[in-house]
Amino acid sequence: MDITNIKAFDYHPSISNMLIDHWRRTDTATMAAELSAILKQHPDRNAVRITHSFEAYQRSPKQYRKQHEERLELCASLGLKVIECLFNRWHDAWFDCGGTYLEQLVPDLSWKYKEGYYEPFLQDVCIDHKDDDRIVLWETCNKPFGVYRSEAEDLIMARYYEKRWLRELYCYIKKCAVPQPVGISFREDYDAETFKHLQKCCDVRILSSYYANPEKTAQLFEADFSGQPMPELTIPEY
Repeated sequence: MDITNIKAFDYHPSISNMLIDHWRRTDTATMAAELSAILKQHPDRNAVRITHSFEAYQRSPKQYRKQHEERLELCASLGLKVIECLFNRWHDAWFDCGGTYLEQLVPDLSWKYKEGYYEPFLQDVCIDHKDDDRIVLWETCNKPFGVYRSEAEDLIMARYYEKRWLRELYCYIKKCAVPQPVGISFREDYDAETFKHLQKCCDVRILSSYYANPEKTAQLFEADFSGQPMPELTIPEY
């Protein structure tokens, strides 16, 4: 499927607001009913964005791989291609659905981070499915820099390490010759420097239709930081 033909929607199972529960508590019957209901209301959709949980994977890689295959089979049975969002970095005080935190990005900040920390997950979820035609796009991260608003407020170089992490994810996937394009979910409040860096970490810019300031987003996207046009994809939530 060509990227320009994707008409996707974002899906989170209704059982919980937490990503880890989406993988450890939901079942395919619930997902089938909810996805079918969305398709009934929006029959033009041909792809679904599903967000992964690294923490659920850590608890049982074998079970996670099994659930991943079940979801891919379910989506295919409904005529849906899959956009795989590998990590989430959007957190706030009122609605935090989990995902990757600072301790998992900065060396020596805690015991959680080490060299090659994410490679087993990437191997099982992404690399092992690089020739899977059910998957149309890999999204390395949902809204990076979702906590730190400026370089001036970054007292421990958090944004530097997050930029490095995003680049490492992208380069590892490309090194493994994954044929599907790689995207990142962009936010409207990125400054030009951050936007320029993220252009080096993806092939596709992914927009969320619930942005509060679409004019600002449009102005940012009109700026050409990469030297060549980059495909864009908007994914609404239902």
